[in-house]
Amino acid sequence: MLKKFLRCFSRLNQRAERLFFLLEQLRDERAEFILSRSLDRKARGEASPFVLLRCDVHAVGPKELICFGRELAKRSLPAAFLFLAPDHPANLGRLSPQEQLTAMRELEGMGHETGVHLDPHYLISGQECSLEDILREMLSVFSANGIKPVTGSIHGNSRYKGLDENGFGTAFDFFAELGRQPDFPKLSNVHPELAESIRRNRISLESLNFDTWIDQPLWTRKNGFMVTNYISDNGLAKSGTLSVTLQPDSMKHLKLADHQPPGALTCTAARELVPLKGGGMLEPPFTGTRNLDFFSAGLDGLVKVLPSVPLLFLLHPQHYVEGAP
Repeated sequence: MLKKFLRCFSRLNQRAERLFFLLEQLRDERAEFILSRSLDRKARGEASPFVLLRCDVHAVGPKELICFGRELAKRSLPAAFLFLAPDHPANLGRLSPQEQLTAMRELEGMGHETGVHLDPHYLISGQECSLEDILREMLSVFSANGIKPVTGSIHGNSRYKGLDENGFGTAFDFFAELGRQPDFPKLSNVHPELAESIRRNRISLESLNFDTWIDQPLWTRKNGFMVTNYISDNGLAKSGTLSVTLQPDSMKHLKLADHQPPGALTCTAARELVPLKGGGMLEPPFTGTRNLDFFSAGLDGLVKVLPSVPLLFLLHPQHYVEGAP
């Protein structure tokens, strides 16, 4: 058992050790780590602080991915692992379709949940069939292999940008519940050819049997958008930082909304501010978005107060494996 542990941990790097320390600090400060299926409970039955770990999977090998998931599970840190379509270019040479299916089953067996990380512009590029047909086929392959993805997110770093006239991505607009352009189906801020593609391929998450979606903001079928505080490691490889966003309306409340404008961090008009029980940050160290050095004392201090607010924490496992840039 010890040899297996050492072999697994040797696949991870110094960043992983630091990450697990930060997450354990959150856990030890009584942060409740939840999976997406608990979001509606947090919005209604017991509106209290939580941490939702989301792991977007690409450019990582199967052994390293399983080690990363095992280390989280060992520390009682459940996470949502979200996977691209099996043939996506970001997987090539790293994670074969069969290895992906095997990894999804193993991660579910550890107590994590699995979901999809969709790149709609890529999926329909050069295809004659609709986005709905493509997604249903992908989900049927998962189902045939004993896997039921329960949630998802949009792949934001696609080479298929599909930006609107203001520089915001349009991938969300392929989904009725997530659409951000305020004038669908007109889509006046979207290039005519792209607008026609969105209208032709628009689909409902509910029709695909998804009850949650864990982008920023979060979405559930029962409660609509849920605006949380947000940490992302998107910039970790290039700048050595975590991006931390503290939302003024999400310090003492869980913010529910009917619509999200273009841009993940664009201010959202609240439908309801649900008071947090047993939590709430009275004086946040800052509001808005800051990039904090991954190994800084400032990040350690922030971890002390984050267990009192709702938080989505986005991770990319490829940053934490041996040999990562």
